[in-house]
Amino acid sequence: MRPKNLLCVTILLALLVNMGIPCPLVSAGSETEAPASIKNMAYPLPDEPSFVVLPFIGKIDEPDLDYIADTFTSDISYGLSTIPGVFVISWHSIPAYRGKKVACKEVAEELGIQYVIKGSLEKSGDNLRIKAQLIDALAGKQIWTDNYDRQFIDILKIQDEMTLDIAKSAGIKIDNMKSEKWSVAGTNNLDAYLKNNETFKYFRKLTPDNNEKIKKMYQEAIALDPNYISPMIGLVYNYGREARFGFSDSAEKSREQALKMAQKAIGIDSSNASAHASLGRVYYDLKQHDESISEYNKAIAINPNEADAYNAGWAYCYSGRAIEAIPYFEKKKRLDPKSPWAYLGLGHTRLFQGKYEEAIPYLKKALEINPRYFRMNLDLAACYAALGRQEEAKVAAEQVLKASPKFSIDRFINSGLPIESTEIVKPYIDALRMIPFPET
Repeated sequence: MRPKNLLCVTILLALLVNMGIPCPLVSAGSETEAPASIKNMAYPLPDEPSFVVLPFIGKIDEPDLDYIADTFTSDISYGLSTIPGVFVISWHSIPAYRGKKVACKEVAEELGIQYVIKGSLEKSGDNLRIKAQLIDALAGKQIWTDNYDRQFIDILKIQDEMTLDIAKSAGIKIDNMKSEKWSVAGTNNLDAYLKNNETFKYFRKLTPDNNEKIKKMYQEAIALDPNYISPMIGLVYNYGREARFGFSDSAEKSREQALKMAQKAIGIDSSNASAHASLGRVYYDLKQHDESISEYNKAIAINPNEADAYNAGWAYCYSGRAIEAIPYFEKKKRLDPKSPWAYLGLGHTRLFQGKYEEAIPYLKKALEINPRYFRMNLDLAACYAALGRQEEAKVAAEQVLKASPKFSIDRFINSGLPIESTEIVKPYIDALRMIPFPET
Protein backbone atom coordinates (compact mmCIF):
# COMPACT_ATOMS: atom_id res chain seq x y z
CA MET A 1 0.00 0.00 0.00
CA ARG A 2 1.44 3.33 -0.99
CA PRO A 3 1.91 5.79 1.98
CA LYS A 4 0.13 8.65 0.23
CA ASN A 5 -3.08 6.56 0.16
CA LEU A 6 -2.88 5.39 3.78
CA LEU A 7 -5.05 8.12 5.31
CA CYS A 8 -7.78 7.74 2.69
CA VAL A 9 -7.78 3.96 3.08
CA THR A 10 -7.98 4.22 6.87
CA ILE A 11 -11.01 6.51 6.63
CA LEU A 12 -12.65 4.23 4.05
CA LEU A 13 -12.15 1.17 6.22
CA ALA A 14 -13.73 2.89 9.19
CA LEU A 15 -16.76 3.93 7.14
CA LEU A 16 -17.24 0.44 5.74
CA VAL A 17 -17.04 -1.17 9.16
CA ASN A 18 -19.51 1.32 10.65
CA MET A 19 -21.91 0.67 7.78
CA GLY A 20 -21.65 -3.08 8.25
CA ILE A 21 -20.19 -3.61 4.78
CA PRO A 22 -17.53 -6.34 4.39
CA CYS A 23 -14.20 -4.79 3.54
CA PRO A 24 -12.73 -5.80 0.15
CA LEU A 25 -9.25 -4.58 1.00
CA VAL A 26 -7.24 -7.34 2.64
CA SER A 27 -3.67 -7.83 3.71
CA ALA A 28 -1.51 -10.28 1.81
CA GLY A 29 -2.11 -13.77 3.12
CA SER A 30 -5.33 -12.98 5.01
CA GLU A 31 -7.86 -14.22 2.45
CA THR A 32 -8.37 -17.99 2.46
CA GLU A 33 -10.44 -20.51 0.55
CA ALA A 34 -10.44 -24.24 -0.10
CA PRO A 35 -7.05 -25.36 -1.43
CA ALA A 36 -6.68 -27.04 -4.81
CA SER A 37 -5.65 -30.67 -5.03
CA ILE A 38 -2.76 -31.72 -7.25
CA LYS A 39 -4.38 -35.16 -7.57
CA ASN A 40 -7.53 -33.61 -9.04
CA MET A 41 -5.71 -31.53 -11.65
CA ALA A 42 -6.58 -32.17 -15.27
CA TYR A 43 -2.92 -31.72 -16.22
CA PRO A 44 0.35 -32.42 -14.39
CA LEU A 45 1.44 -29.41 -12.35
CA PRO A 46 4.48 -27.79 -14.00
CA ASP A 47 7.80 -27.85 -12.15
CA GLU A 48 8.13 -24.08 -12.59
CA PRO A 49 5.79 -21.44 -11.08
CA SER A 50 2.52 -21.62 -13.01
CA PHE A 51 -0.07 -18.88 -13.51
CA VAL A 52 -3.38 -17.94 -15.02
CA VAL A 53 -4.75 -14.40 -15.18
CA LEU A 54 -8.53 -14.31 -14.89
CA PRO A 55 -10.47 -11.54 -16.68
CA PHE A 56 -10.21 -8.26 -14.80
CA ILE A 57 -13.61 -6.78 -13.99
CA GLY A 58 -13.93 -3.45 -15.78
CA LYS A 59 -15.87 -0.34 -14.85
CA ILE A 60 -15.13 2.23 -17.54
CA ASP A 61 -16.78 5.62 -17.83
CA GLU A 62 -16.26 5.84 -21.59
CA PRO A 63 -18.01 3.33 -23.91
CA ASP A 64 -15.26 3.74 -26.50
CA LEU A 65 -12.78 2.35 -23.99
CA ASP A 66 -14.81 -0.69 -22.95
CA TYR A 67 -12.05 -2.96 -24.23
CA ILE A 68 -9.45 -1.67 -21.74
CA ALA A 69 -10.08 -4.22 -18.98
CA ASP A 70 -9.84 -7.13 -21.42
CA THR A 71 -6.67 -5.89 -23.05
CA PHE A 72 -5.12 -5.09 -19.68
CA THR A 73 -5.81 -8.68 -18.62
CA SER A 74 -4.21 -10.14 -21.73
CA ASP A 75 -1.23 -7.80 -21.41
CA ILE A 76 -0.50 -8.91 -17.83
CA SER A 77 -0.78 -12.54 -18.96
CA TYR A 78 1.53 -11.95 -21.91
CA GLY A 79 4.01 -9.99 -19.79
CA LEU A 80 4.27 -12.81 -17.27
CA SER A 81 4.74 -15.33 -20.06
CA THR A 82 7.90 -13.58 -21.25
CA ILE A 83 9.64 -13.93 -17.88
CA PRO A 84 12.08 -16.88 -18.01
CA GLY A 85 11.32 -19.89 -15.87
CA VAL A 86 7.52 -19.64 -15.59
CA PHE A 87 4.49 -21.39 -17.08
CA VAL A 88 1.54 -19.18 -18.07
CA ILE A 89 -1.83 -20.22 -19.51
CA SER A 90 -2.28 -18.42 -22.83
CA TRP A 91 -4.34 -15.24 -22.89
CA HIS A 92 -6.39 -16.88 -25.68
CA SER A 93 -8.02 -19.08 -23.01
CA ILE A 94 -8.86 -16.23 -20.62
CA PRO A 95 -12.20 -15.17 -22.25
CA ALA A 96 -13.67 -18.57 -21.30
CA TYR A 97 -13.88 -17.26 -17.72
CA ARG A 98 -15.32 -13.84 -18.53
CA GLY A 99 -18.45 -13.07 -16.52
CA LYS A 100 -18.20 -16.32 -14.53
CA LYS A 101 -17.82 -16.64 -10.80
CA VAL A 102 -15.38 -19.49 -10.27
CA ALA A 103 -13.35 -20.54 -7.25
CA CYS A 104 -9.58 -20.45 -7.54
CA LYS A 105 -9.55 -24.14 -6.57
CA GLU A 106 -11.74 -24.97 -9.56
CA VAL A 107 -9.62 -22.92 -11.96
CA ALA A 108 -6.34 -24.37 -10.70
CA GLU A 109 -7.55 -27.95 -10.97
CA GLU A 110 -9.07 -27.39 -14.39
CA LEU A 111 -5.91 -25.81 -15.80
CA GLY A 112 -3.23 -27.56 -13.77
CA ILE A 113 -1.62 -24.43 -12.31
CA GLN A 114 -0.68 -23.04 -8.88
CA TYR A 115 -1.24 -19.29 -8.98
CA VAL A 116 -4.42 -17.43 -9.91
CA ILE A 117 -4.41 -13.69 -10.58
CA LYS A 118 -7.62 -11.69 -10.50
CA GLY A 119 -8.54 -8.06 -10.18
CA SER A 120 -10.55 -5.09 -11.34
CA LEU A 121 -9.99 -1.94 -13.35
CA GLU A 122 -11.99 1.24 -12.81
CA LYS A 123 -11.64 4.40 -14.88
CA SER A 124 -13.38 7.64 -14.01
CA GLY A 125 -12.33 10.72 -15.93
CA ASP A 126 -8.56 10.87 -15.83
CA ASN A 127 -8.38 8.67 -12.73
CA LEU A 128 -7.56 4.99 -12.81
CA ARG A 129 -7.82 2.46 -10.00
CA ILE A 130 -6.59 -1.09 -10.53
CA LYS A 131 -6.88 -3.75 -7.84
CA ALA A 132 -5.07 -7.05 -8.15
CA GLN A 133 -4.66 -10.22 -6.11
CA LEU A 134 -2.32 -13.19 -6.36
CA ILE A 135 -3.74 -16.39 -4.90
CA ASP A 136 -1.74 -19.53 -4.23
CA ALA A 137 -4.45 -22.04 -5.06
CA LEU A 138 -2.52 -24.96 -3.58
CA ALA A 139 -2.40 -23.20 -0.21
CA GLY A 140 -5.88 -21.72 -0.64
CA LYS A 141 -4.50 -18.35 0.35
CA GLN A 142 -3.90 -14.89 -1.03
CA ILE A 143 -0.18 -14.07 -0.97
CA TRP A 144 -0.20 -10.60 -2.48
CA THR A 145 -2.57 -7.74 -3.18
CA ASP A 146 -2.24 -4.09 -4.13
CA ASN A 147 -4.20 -1.09 -5.35
CA TYR A 148 -2.76 1.09 -8.08
CA ASP A 149 -4.35 4.53 -7.87
CA ARG A 150 -2.95 6.64 -10.68
CA GLN A 151 -3.82 8.72 -13.68
CA PHE A 152 -5.02 6.86 -16.77
CA ILE A 153 -1.91 8.02 -18.64
CA ASP A 154 0.10 5.78 -16.29
CA ILE A 155 -1.58 2.54 -17.36
CA LEU A 156 1.52 1.31 -19.22
CA LYS A 157 3.72 1.86 -16.18
CA ILE A 158 1.18 0.08 -14.00
CA GLN A 159 1.30 -2.95 -16.28
CA ASP A 160 5.05 -3.18 -15.90
CA GLU A 161 4.99 -2.64 -12.13
CA MET A 162 2.19 -5.12 -11.54
CA THR A 163 3.74 -7.86 -13.65
CA LEU A 164 7.03 -7.60 -11.79
CA ASP A 165 5.26 -7.33 -8.42
CA ILE A 166 3.37 -10.55 -9.16
CA ALA A 167 6.51 -12.36 -10.26
CA LYS A 168 8.46 -11.28 -7.17
CA SER A 169 5.58 -12.22 -4.86
CA ALA A 170 5.61 -15.74 -6.32
CA GLY A 171 9.32 -15.99 -5.53
CA ILE A 172 10.57 -15.64 -9.09
CA LYS A 173 14.07 -14.24 -9.42
CA ILE A 174 14.19 -11.50 -12.02
CA ASP A 175 17.69 -10.23 -11.36
CA ASN A 176 18.66 -11.00 -14.95
CA MET A 177 15.93 -8.70 -16.28
CA LYS A 178 16.61 -5.03 -16.89
CA SER A 179 13.46 -3.87 -15.15
CA GLU A 180 13.98 -0.23 -16.03
CA LYS A 181 13.91 -1.05 -19.77
CA TRP A 182 11.47 -3.95 -19.73
CA SER A 183 7.99 -3.22 -21.05
CA VAL A 184 4.87 -5.36 -21.14
CA ALA A 185 3.18 -3.34 -23.89
CA GLY A 186 6.27 -2.84 -26.02
CA THR A 187 5.64 0.90 -26.33
CA ASN A 188 5.67 4.00 -24.16
CA ASN A 189 3.24 5.78 -26.47
CA LEU A 190 -0.22 5.63 -24.90
CA ASP A 191 -2.00 6.76 -28.06
CA ALA A 192 -0.32 4.01 -30.06
CA TYR A 193 -1.20 1.47 -27.37
CA LEU A 194 -4.87 2.48 -27.33
CA LYS A 195 -5.11 2.47 -31.11
CA ASN A 196 -3.55 -1.00 -31.27
CA ASN A 197 -5.88 -2.41 -28.61
CA GLU A 198 -9.02 -0.77 -29.99
CA THR A 199 -8.92 -3.47 -32.65
CA PHE A 200 -10.25 -5.92 -30.03
CA LYS A 201 -13.72 -4.43 -30.52
CA TYR A 202 -13.82 -5.47 -34.17
CA PHE A 203 -12.64 -9.05 -33.71
CA ARG A 204 -16.04 -9.92 -32.26
CA LYS A 205 -17.38 -10.17 -35.79
CA LEU A 206 -14.90 -10.57 -38.61
CA THR A 207 -16.25 -9.07 -41.83
CA PRO A 208 -14.41 -7.45 -44.75
CA ASP A 209 -15.35 -4.04 -43.36
CA ASN A 210 -14.20 -4.81 -39.84
CA ASN A 211 -11.00 -6.37 -41.14
CA GLU A 212 -10.29 -3.14 -42.98
CA LYS A 213 -10.94 -1.11 -39.82
CA ILE A 214 -8.55 -3.34 -37.91
CA LYS A 215 -5.87 -2.87 -40.55
CA LYS A 216 -6.22 0.90 -40.46
CA MET A 217 -5.90 0.99 -36.67
CA TYR A 218 -2.76 -1.13 -36.74
CA GLN A 219 -1.27 1.17 -39.36
CA GLU A 220 -2.15 4.24 -37.29
CA ALA A 221 -0.55 2.68 -34.21
CA ILE A 222 2.66 2.04 -36.14
CA ALA A 223 2.63 5.62 -37.44
CA LEU A 224 2.50 6.81 -33.83
CA ASP A 225 5.37 4.50 -32.81
CA PRO A 226 7.38 3.08 -35.74
CA ASN A 227 9.11 0.55 -33.45
CA TYR A 228 5.90 -0.83 -31.92
CA ILE A 229 5.98 -4.53 -32.78
CA SER A 230 2.54 -5.60 -31.54
CA PRO A 231 0.53 -3.84 -34.32
CA MET A 232 3.06 -5.10 -36.86
CA ILE A 233 2.31 -8.66 -35.79
CA GLY A 234 -1.38 -7.79 -35.88
CA LEU A 235 -1.01 -6.65 -39.47
CA VAL A 236 0.71 -9.91 -40.41
CA TYR A 237 -2.35 -11.87 -39.34
CA ASN A 238 -4.64 -9.23 -40.82
CA TYR A 239 -3.09 -9.64 -44.26
CA GLY A 240 -3.30 -13.40 -43.84
CA ARG A 241 -7.04 -13.18 -43.17
CA GLU A 242 -7.48 -11.01 -46.24
CA ALA A 243 -5.88 -13.68 -48.38
CA ARG A 244 -7.57 -16.62 -46.69
CA PHE A 245 -11.13 -15.26 -46.67
CA GLY A 246 -11.02 -13.35 -49.95
CA PHE A 247 -11.22 -9.92 -48.30
CA SER A 248 -8.64 -8.42 -50.69
CA ASP A 249 -8.43 -8.10 -54.45
CA SER A 250 -5.19 -10.08 -54.55
CA ALA A 251 -4.40 -12.89 -52.11
CA GLU A 252 -0.86 -13.01 -53.44
CA LYS A 253 -0.28 -9.32 -52.73
CA SER A 254 -1.74 -9.65 -49.22
CA ARG A 255 0.64 -12.51 -48.44
CA GLU A 256 3.58 -10.49 -49.77
CA GLN A 257 2.62 -7.64 -47.42
CA ALA A 258 2.36 -10.09 -44.54
CA LEU A 259 5.85 -11.41 -45.28
CA LYS A 260 7.36 -7.92 -45.37
CA MET A 261 5.67 -6.90 -42.12
CA ALA A 262 6.80 -10.04 -40.26
CA GLN A 263 10.37 -9.54 -41.46
CA LYS A 264 10.20 -5.89 -40.42
CA ALA A 265 9.12 -6.85 -36.89
CA ILE A 266 11.99 -9.33 -36.56
CA GLY A 267 14.37 -6.71 -37.90
CA ILE A 268 13.38 -4.43 -35.03
CA ASP A 269 13.64 -7.15 -32.39
CA SER A 270 14.96 -10.57 -33.37
CA SER A 271 14.32 -11.82 -29.80
CA ASN A 272 10.56 -11.33 -30.06
CA ALA A 273 8.95 -14.78 -30.04
CA SER A 274 5.60 -13.50 -31.31
CA ALA A 275 7.29 -11.96 -34.35
CA HIS A 276 8.94 -15.26 -35.26
CA ALA A 277 5.63 -17.07 -34.78
CA SER A 278 3.93 -14.61 -37.13
CA LEU A 279 6.60 -15.24 -39.76
CA GLY A 280 6.02 -18.94 -39.26
CA ARG A 281 2.37 -18.36 -40.11
CA VAL A 282 3.28 -16.43 -43.26
CA TYR A 283 5.53 -19.22 -44.52
CA TYR A 284 2.76 -21.71 -43.72
CA ASP A 285 0.32 -19.74 -45.89
CA LEU A 286 2.95 -19.63 -48.64
CA LYS A 287 3.25 -23.45 -48.43
CA GLN A 288 6.90 -23.13 -47.41
CA HIS A 289 6.53 -25.59 -44.57
CA ASP A 290 10.19 -26.18 -43.71
CA GLU A 291 10.71 -22.44 -43.34
CA SER A 292 7.49 -22.23 -41.32
CA ILE A 293 8.62 -24.93 -38.90
CA SER A 294 12.01 -23.25 -38.53
CA GLU A 295 10.46 -19.92 -37.52
CA TYR A 296 7.99 -21.53 -35.17
CA ASN A 297 10.79 -23.42 -33.45
CA LYS A 298 12.78 -20.20 -33.08
CA ALA A 299 9.79 -18.68 -31.31
CA ILE A 300 9.52 -21.68 -28.96
CA ALA A 301 13.22 -21.49 -28.13
CA ILE A 302 12.84 -17.80 -27.22
CA ASN A 303 9.62 -18.22 -25.24
CA PRO A 304 8.19 -21.70 -24.55
CA ASN A 305 4.94 -20.01 -23.43
CA GLU A 306 4.27 -18.66 -26.93
CA ALA A 307 1.16 -20.74 -27.64
CA ASP A 308 0.87 -19.61 -31.28
CA ALA A 309 4.34 -21.03 -31.99
CA TYR A 310 3.01 -24.56 -31.55
CA ASN A 311 0.98 -24.05 -34.70
CA ALA A 312 4.07 -25.61 -36.22
CA GLY A 313 1.91 -28.73 -35.96
CA TRP A 314 -0.09 -27.54 -38.97
CA ALA A 315 3.04 -27.18 -41.07
CA TYR A 316 3.99 -30.73 -40.14
CA CYS A 317 0.49 -31.99 -41.01
CA TYR A 318 0.38 -30.36 -44.42
CA SER A 319 3.87 -31.46 -45.33
CA GLY A 320 2.92 -35.11 -44.81
CA ARG A 321 4.39 -35.52 -41.29
CA ALA A 322 1.27 -35.71 -39.16
CA ILE A 323 2.88 -37.91 -36.50
CA GLU A 324 5.53 -35.25 -35.83
CA ALA A 325 2.76 -32.70 -35.30
CA ILE A 326 1.29 -34.46 -32.25
CA PRO A 327 3.72 -33.16 -29.56
CA TYR A 328 3.24 -29.59 -30.83
CA PHE A 329 -0.54 -29.78 -30.57
CA GLU A 330 -0.31 -31.47 -27.16
CA LYS A 331 1.83 -28.62 -25.90
CA LYS A 332 -0.54 -26.08 -27.42
CA LYS A 333 -3.45 -27.78 -25.66
CA ARG A 334 -1.56 -27.55 -22.36
CA LEU A 335 -0.92 -23.81 -22.79
CA ASP A 336 -4.26 -22.95 -24.37
CA PRO A 337 -6.80 -25.50 -23.10
CA LYS A 338 -9.87 -23.30 -23.53
CA SER A 339 -9.53 -22.68 -27.26
CA PRO A 340 -10.46 -25.23 -29.96
CA TRP A 341 -7.39 -25.10 -32.19
CA ALA A 342 -5.19 -27.66 -30.45
CA TYR A 343 -8.09 -30.13 -30.39
CA LEU A 344 -8.73 -29.49 -34.07
CA GLY A 345 -5.04 -30.08 -34.75
CA LEU A 346 -4.97 -33.31 -32.75
CA GLY A 347 -8.01 -34.44 -34.71
CA HIS A 348 -6.18 -33.68 -37.94
CA THR A 349 -3.11 -35.67 -36.96
CA ARG A 350 -5.39 -38.73 -36.82
CA LEU A 351 -7.54 -37.78 -39.79
CA PHE A 352 -4.51 -37.27 -42.02
CA GLN A 353 -3.38 -40.79 -41.15
CA GLY A 354 -6.78 -42.30 -41.87
CA LYS A 355 -7.47 -42.95 -38.16
CA TYR A 356 -11.03 -41.66 -38.31
CA GLU A 357 -12.35 -43.16 -35.06
CA GLU A 358 -9.46 -41.60 -33.13
CA ALA A 359 -10.03 -38.22 -34.78
CA ILE A 360 -13.71 -37.88 -33.85
CA PRO A 361 -13.40 -37.18 -30.07
CA TYR A 362 -10.89 -34.37 -30.70
CA LEU A 363 -13.05 -32.80 -33.40
CA LYS A 364 -16.13 -33.00 -31.17
CA LYS A 365 -14.24 -31.26 -28.39
CA ALA A 366 -13.16 -28.50 -30.77
CA LEU A 367 -16.75 -28.14 -31.96
CA GLU A 368 -17.98 -27.95 -28.37
CA ILE A 369 -15.65 -25.01 -27.70
CA ASN A 370 -16.38 -23.21 -30.98
CA PRO A 371 -19.62 -24.38 -32.64
CA ARG A 372 -19.55 -21.56 -35.20
CA TYR A 373 -16.48 -22.63 -37.18
CA PHE A 374 -17.47 -24.80 -40.16
CA ARG A 375 -14.17 -26.72 -40.26
CA MET A 376 -15.01 -28.92 -37.28
CA ASN A 377 -18.24 -30.09 -38.90
CA LEU A 378 -16.53 -30.55 -42.23
CA ASP A 379 -13.89 -32.82 -40.78
CA LEU A 380 -16.42 -34.70 -38.67
CA ALA A 381 -18.44 -35.28 -41.84
CA ALA A 382 -15.30 -36.63 -43.53
CA CYS A 383 -14.66 -39.05 -40.66
CA TYR A 384 -18.26 -40.25 -40.56
CA ALA A 385 -18.39 -40.72 -44.33
CA ALA A 386 -15.12 -42.68 -44.36
CA LEU A 387 -16.50 -44.93 -41.61
CA GLY A 388 -19.75 -45.51 -43.52
CA ARG A 389 -21.81 -43.56 -40.98
CA GLN A 390 -23.79 -41.75 -43.66
CA GLU A 391 -26.57 -40.28 -41.52
CA GLU A 392 -24.09 -38.63 -39.18
CA ALA A 393 -22.06 -37.42 -42.17
CA LYS A 394 -25.20 -35.86 -43.63
CA VAL A 395 -26.03 -34.00 -40.42
CA ALA A 396 -22.49 -32.61 -40.15
CA ALA A 397 -22.51 -31.63 -43.84
CA GLU A 398 -25.76 -29.73 -43.32
CA GLN A 399 -24.07 -27.70 -40.59
CA VAL A 400 -21.21 -26.87 -42.97
CA LEU A 401 -23.66 -25.55 -45.56
CA LYS A 402 -25.54 -23.62 -42.90
CA ALA A 403 -22.33 -21.80 -41.96
CA SER A 404 -21.07 -21.49 -45.55
CA PRO A 405 -23.91 -21.86 -48.12
CA LYS A 406 -21.57 -21.60 -51.12
CA PHE A 407 -19.15 -24.21 -49.86
CA SER A 408 -17.80 -26.76 -52.34
CA ILE A 409 -15.30 -29.58 -51.81
CA ASP A 410 -13.28 -28.77 -54.93
CA ARG A 411 -12.90 -25.11 -54.08
CA PHE A 412 -11.90 -25.99 -50.52
CA ILE A 413 -9.24 -28.46 -51.64
CA ASN A 414 -7.83 -26.18 -54.31
CA SER A 415 -7.76 -22.93 -52.35
CA GLY A 416 -8.28 -23.83 -48.71
CA LEU A 417 -5.51 -26.33 -48.13
CA PRO A 418 -1.84 -25.21 -48.01
CA ILE A 419 -0.49 -28.26 -49.84
CA GLU A 420 1.60 -28.72 -52.95
CA SER A 421 -0.03 -32.05 -53.81
CA THR A 422 -3.15 -33.86 -52.60
CA GLU A 423 -1.05 -37.01 -52.25
CA ILE A 424 0.53 -35.48 -49.14
CA VAL A 425 -2.74 -35.82 -47.21
CA LYS A 426 -4.45 -38.50 -49.31
CA PRO A 427 -6.55 -40.09 -46.51
CA TYR A 428 -8.01 -36.68 -45.73
CA ILE A 429 -8.77 -35.84 -49.36
CA ASP A 430 -10.34 -39.27 -49.92
CA ALA A 431 -12.54 -38.76 -46.87
CA LEU A 432 -13.61 -35.30 -48.05
CA ARG A 433 -14.68 -36.77 -51.39
CA MET A 434 -17.08 -39.11 -49.57
CA ILE A 435 -19.08 -36.33 -47.89
CA PRO A 436 -22.68 -36.27 -49.22
CA PHE A 437 -22.79 -32.67 -50.38
CA PRO A 438 -25.28 -31.56 -53.10
CA GLU A 439 -23.89 -31.81 -56.63
CA THR A 440 -24.64 -28.14 -57.32
